[in-house]
Amino acid sequence: MINGLTAGIAAPAAIGIPVTDRRYTHGVALVTGHGSEREPDWAALARSGLTLVIYMGVARVHGLVDALTAGGMPGDTPAAAISAAHTPLQRQALCTVATLAETIATGQLASPAILVVGNVVQAAPMWAAHCRRSG
Repeated sequence: MINGLTAGIAAPAAIGIPVTDRRYTHGVALVTGHGSEREPDWAALARSGLTLVIYMGVARVHGLVDALTAGGMPGDTPAAAISAAHTPLQRQALCTVATLAETIATGQLASPAILVVGNVVQAAPMWAAHCRRSG
């Protein structure tokens, strides 16, 4: 944990993802994935080109993936999940939007977790190794 820094920036930083790296994105949107009466406009976010940092999205990851892909986000968009960032229990996984739900389930990633969706995930130092394993 980094005191005074939101988990939406600290968790990606724990695995080397700079959420606003200009090589990959022009901004970041911090949104909640927890269901409520006021859902984010997932279709607009899918088309925005922004890095999406999703709080509380593990329990609803299937619906989030469906909403993002229905909104036009390609399934091969890079994604990451970071659980218990900056603690001894930290776990992380790199994947794509299409494999995000399966990756969370098989990687035993649980709440609290941050989901990061967007090309900026490729900036993570472990992305190249992930691509070699899955390619």
